[in-house]
Amino acid sequence: LEELEQKPKYFKDLGSSKLVRILFEKKSRKKKKKKDILLFIRYLSFGVNQGLTQLQALELLLESGNKRVERIVRAVMKRIVEGEELDKALEESGMDRTVCFRVTLALRSNKLGPMLSELDTELTEAWDFKKKLMTSLIYPCILIVLMIVMVVIMTGFIMPAIAAILADLGSEIPALTTAVLNGGQVIIKILSVIGII
Repeated sequence: LEELEQKPKYFKDLGSSKLVRILFEKKSRKKKKKKDILLFIRYLSFGVNQGLTQLQALELLLESGNKRVERIVRAVMKRIVEGEELDKALEESGMDRTVCFRVTLALRSNKLGPMLSELDTELTEAWDFKKKLMTSLIYPCILIVLMIVMVVIMTGFIMPAIAAILADLGSEIPALTTAVLNGGQVIIKILSVIGII
């Protein structure tokens, strides 16, 4: 085994190559992305609700074709093979704490399949809501940025040109216009210091 651990190329020669690869894979404590968690729960829910054991469902997930989900599955399978329960394996692999807590409750009440289906539905709804919220926030953000750009252009470039024309004609510039021009010059100086203009 020490030779296998040092030389991963031998994994291909073993009958249970996936299992050996899982056992020697480094621990991953990174937080998982919400989309990856959703896909993992959806696939696991489908397998468990079809009557597969947890390990069989996880083995099927290795062939899902989704690399990010496969990484989660490998981390979870490694811990299950080492003797941990599914909830602890999920927690150790960096899964969301809420998901781990729900899995713990489901395992204790022996209702893992229905809970995974319910969790899949909730995560899907939360993901859809987040996408809609982000989409709806894009338009106001674009308007705010465009408004700031227009104010900078007006106060920094257009109004000074108009003020110069008025000064050449000998007319007096109103106090409010002078204040706006001075404010625009301050904004231009600040932006040039920051490096935007």
